[in-house]
Amino acid sequence: MINSIGLLAYGVLVERTVGRLWWIVAYVGAGLVGEIAGLFWQPVGGGNSVAICGLIGLFSVWQATSQKSAGPPRVLGVIAWGGIGLWLVRHDDIHGAALVAGFVIGGLAWLIAGRQRTAVA
Repeated sequence: MINSIGLLAYGVLVERTVGRLWWIVAYVGAGLVGEIAGLFWQPVGGGNSVAICGLIGLFSVWQATSQKSAGPPRVLGVIAWGGIGLWLVRHDDIHGAALVAGFVIGGLAWLIAGRQRTAVA
């Protein structure tokens, strides 16, 4: 149930904010990173919660770097999610690996989309 709510909330936010292509990249990319980490850290189980963590990471970076929404609360959110991700990685939790992957994908999305906006303007 919680995964469905998280996917609905962050799935919609990411798709509306960044677009469908980056949604797919973050969901699949972070999901794979989390599941691969799971082969070493937590070899039992699997699901889409790691992919949702990727969407959270992408959305956090995008919001913190967006000119419309940048500011102390957004930056603090990124620091908090980033800290949680690193703490989870340190404790061999697959969600941390996926969250960090989402941050990396979010940074790439911001860099690429920023270049595209500059080229159009």
